[in-house]
Amino acid sequence: MDLRDPKVQKNLLVIIAAVLILVLFYFFSYSRNRAKIVTMRDELASRNAQIEQARVAAMRIDEMRAELDQLLRQWERVKQMLPSDREIPDLIKSITNVGNRAGTGFLLFRPLPVVPVEFYSELPIEIRVRGGYHEIASFLSAIANLPRIVNVRNMTMSRAEEEIEIGFQAVTYLLTEQGGPGALPEP
Repeated sequence: MDLRDPKVQKNLLVIIAAVLILVLFYFFSYSRNRAKIVTMRDELASRNAQIEQARVAAMRIDEMRAELDQLLRQWERVKQMLPSDREIPDLIKSITNVGNRAGTGFLLFRPLPVVPVEFYSELPIEIRVRGGYHEIASFLSAIANLPRIVNVRNMTMSRAEEEIEIGFQAVTYLLTEQGGPGALPEP
């Protein structure tokens, strides 16, 4: 290779110019923007992950709507089991009728103050009845089978002559209108 040859000189000059352009590009453009490039690559990866999450959620939207519909149907069934304020007198009459049909005698029937809880309120009723063992068992069984939720708690039992006397709280629940699934937005 003869350095005096004009073709070789021309080729060397082109190579040196190309290397010089690359070095200048690296120092003045690429190295300055390298941090931006890394940040943008990270942001691109983050956005791609968000897009993938959205794609997965979009594929499950029908499943989630079906689950929401099922939960709302369950909520409606439970709401039907909870009496409203207007239905409390009917529920009290139902308990009284059940006791009379079972053959028990009421000694005490006293509604107590309503106890508010987060999404519902408890309405305790203090009851004391007297009757035979089978009548009392029939009465408690009939309370458990009422269409509304009625729980028996704080039961005391004593013997009174030839009969049994029991006292307990029958607790039913009222749905409060603040909150609950009814406040959910429509899908």
